[in-house]
Amino acid sequence: MNRTEEYNALLAGLNTLPPALDQTVDRALARRAKKRRTRRSVAAALSSLGGIAAAFVLLVNFSLPFARACGKIPFLKELAQAVAFSPSLSAAVENEYVQPIDQTQKANGITMTLRYLIADNQQMILFYTLKSDDPTLRLDCYPSLRPAEGDGPLPGPGLSYGSPKEEDSLRSIEIIFTEAGRPLPERFLLDAEIRVSEGRTADARADDEAPAPADSQWDDEAPGRGELVTTMTFPVSVDLSQIQAERVYDLNQDVTIDGQTITVERLEVYPTCMQIVLANHEENTAWLTGLDFYLTDSQGREFGREGGITAIGDPDSPFVPIHRVESAYFTDASGYTLHITGARWLEKDLDRVTLSLETGEADRLPESITGCQVERVRENCYDVRFITPYETSTPANSIYWDSRGQEGCTNGYSWTRDENGTSVQELRLKDYHDIMVTFQLSYSRWTEFDAPLSVPLN
Repeated sequence: MNRTEEYNALLAGLNTLPPALDQTVDRALARRAKKRRTRRSVAAALSSLGGIAAAFVLLVNFSLPFARACGKIPFLKELAQAVAFSPSLSAAVENEYVQPIDQTQKANGITMTLRYLIADNQQMILFYTLKSDDPTLRLDCYPSLRPAEGDGPLPGPGLSYGSPKEEDSLRSIEIIFTEAGRPLPERFLLDAEIRVSEGRTADARADDEAPAPADSQWDDEAPGRGELVTTMTFPVSVDLSQIQAERVYDLNQDVTIDGQTITVERLEVYPTCMQIVLANHEENTAWLTGLDFYLTDSQGREFGREGGITAIGDPDSPFVPIHRVESAYFTDASGYTLHITGARWLEKDLDRVTLSLETGEADRLPESITGCQVERVRENCYDVRFITPYETSTPANSIYWDSRGQEGCTNGYSWTRDENGTSVQELRLKDYHDIMVTFQLSYSRWTEFDAPLSVPLN
């Protein structure tokens, strides 16, 4: 059997391919973010099922290291398929930059196996499977981290996670340790809260069409979460001797973007991502809260945005200093150029919007919001909707203030868009006893450039 036939057979044995993970930000971080006033810009880049299949086929047939890795280490076959949507993680698997875990727990008819981890000094990705004795029951996992007994606090973890449509597929948890200078933890505890997928009861079946209970999206402590089945705790150990050091390029280059001056301090290249680190200038009239860009190297290779967490905010201001793209770590890339295609800004004199819950009228609206609506759900409970022309970013975050300046956090949110690209962000105020409310904005305007602004990183 030649190599092509061998890998055709391999692909035939993989009956279904996982779709790209629908990454979401752990809603529990909203509460942590409120306390610390940390702003994280999160974006999820979704790949289609056909795109993943094509990526896997191309890697197997045209990447010799990838093919060798699949043949040499059996577990890489499964993992390579799961990360086919991510060039960074695919390169890590090709280079055997993976630590097996293989811990299994069973409870209440649920089996969860923590399979592998890929980690560097910036982030860690855990891969796991989740199955039920009832094959028609769909499950979601809501993870959280805590220190192992006797250890100090973890270095500021942020989580992103999602669930595949195919129940037998590998799932992932992306963990970013955001506190600079804190070492990667050698061990920690992963608490996995297993729930029935949203809108389904424990005895529901896959072909049922029963709607979710009334108000289930908003009234649970964790909005949109289904019935709790069980909670499992996994002790996770990281072999720090296998962690490869990042490559850091100090730059300190000023660049003018949309009339504002930003300093590109450095480029950091990790095995799982690359990130540019920016610095703000006090004289700017707006904070940079989002950046659309890609990098190229001297050979013209392009490194763009991937799924998961793509930016990390400053805990002391709305400015977002860290922006991430796919990694060039396992290549010979050099001579990078930054290409900026768009930017999101929060004007310093228009960083909040105040509106009446009686009339729905706002004091003034930024460019990012074309309209707002208020619906009184019941006594002291309101849904506030912000309408925006943008398809991929919500204009307000979960922090609000009443007319006395008392700070709070919304009880839930949703985001939808229509076929014309108009988006609606909805936030719920529960047990709210004021007629005025002020929301913190995440951005006030969004600029897209007709041609990329290219900056050689020397």
